[in-house]
Amino acid sequence: KTVTDEVKKEYEIGRYLEDFDGEKVVEFPNIRDSIFVLLGNVCASRETLAKSMGITRDQLHDFLLNSLSHPSEPEIVTDAEFLANVDEKPNLKDHPIPRYFKEDAGYYYTSGLIVTKALDTGVHNSSIHRQLLISKNETTARIVPRHLFHNIKVAESRNADLPIAVVFGLHPAVILAASTPTAISVDEMDVANTLLGGRLKRVRLPNSGILVPDHAEVV
Repeated sequence: KTVTDEVKKEYEIGRYLEDFDGEKVVEFPNIRDSIFVLLGNVCASRETLAKSMGITRDQLHDFLLNSLSHPSEPEIVTDAEFLANVDEKPNLKDHPIPRYFKEDAGYYYTSGLIVTKALDTGVHNSSIHRQLLISKNETTARIVPRHLFHNIKVAESRNADLPIAVVFGLHPAVILAASTPTAISVDEMDVANTLLGGRLKRVRLPNSGILVPDHAEVV
């Protein structure tokens, strides 16, 4: 479903997504105060999620369990399309970040993949967190005591910064892997690579050295 009318970030995007929840992917090419196109409800059902990985809904559970049991390291490449378009001073308020409910504190990223590299083990962690926009170059998120929390605490104990990457526009298998509990020693992207039959590739970001999927649209 393509919404050709101009829509506002506040409430209107959320209304369309709710109207087609579980039914259709919704495209927003005309968002007020943003030059970006937004897609929503990309995997609003288990059937759609399974189809994105070339399987059926009935196969999804065992397919995920197998990938968790047999993680495989993705290939590292030296270039990605998103690296050709670098904005040194991004204004996050130009992004199509919705406000969904009146009770929300503001505008939230809801599908951004936060990627960090543990300072103690060197293992990458990927996880999904709602991120509240608080300025043109800052967001904040609630971090519960899991792997990202551990990485933050290790950095604090060393009085060191913890570089992060926030990644958008990813294959559903990547989001599924990042949303599935694993041991802290497991890189979620190794699980995603198995889900994708070994086709996932990652590129190292030039400033932080963090590895992110090379097919990402925005980092």
